[in-house]
Amino acid sequence: MTKSTAVAKDLEKNLAEFQAKAAANAAAADAGSDSIQIISTKHGRLTIGEREVPGGVLPAVVLNATVERSYYDSAYNSDKIVPPVCFALGEEPNALKPHENVPEPVNDKCKGCPKAKFGTAEQGKGPACKTRMRLVLMPQSAVDAPELIPEADLAMIKISPTSVKNWTKYAMALTAKLPLFGAITDVKNAPSDSYMIEQSFTMNADSPIISKEMMGPIIDRLEEAEAHAMRPWRYEDE
Repeated sequence: MTKSTAVAKDLEKNLAEFQAKAAANAAAADAGSDSIQIISTKHGRLTIGEREVPGGVLPAVVLNATVERSYYDSAYNSDKIVPPVCFALGEEPNALKPHENVPEPVNDKCKGCPKAKFGTAEQGKGPACKTRMRLVLMPQSAVDAPELIPEADLAMIKISPTSVKNWTKYAMALTAKLPLFGAITDVKNAPSDSYMIEQSFTMNADSPIISKEMMGPIIDRLEEAEAHAMRPWRYEDE
């Protein structure tokens, strides 16, 4: 049995214990501030603030993965970010419905919505309402020691609609053996000057599995990560 396999089996055995601890701490968990570092994928380059991620590869622990569906009735303008006409957030794509903040929902639920049909987009053959993923990440450096995890800065990346399939395939393979946060994931972005940008995901080759001693402190941050991922768009008249 390899070391990685042994650690994976140990994690699986103790996952119930970790989850119970997280539930017990949920009431006292800090939901975090209104701000979180945003990882940009503009022009195919991963940047955090003014810093470009070397090689376009970011090794990190994925603490949360939330589905975002959003419909805009106007073209994207990077100089003027506006909330979508309608949006939804959640874990289960087939159970999504417009968020309560939406002033005028297009439909009562996402499934069956006319804007979710292929061929309704202004450009291309896709749906007018786009599906993205919000991933909340903790940097790999934070898991060098358990005492670093509680204060580690978190960051969020929005996975492009064209990359959702890549993420889903990777996440399904990972979670068949480990919890989503049980491994170091390499988030990759290929430089491109086109609008259509794709991200890919692989398990880190050098140190893929999170050690047992790190799992408890990581789980203590899951509620905070979920709060960041589920933070809704706000509208001017709120």
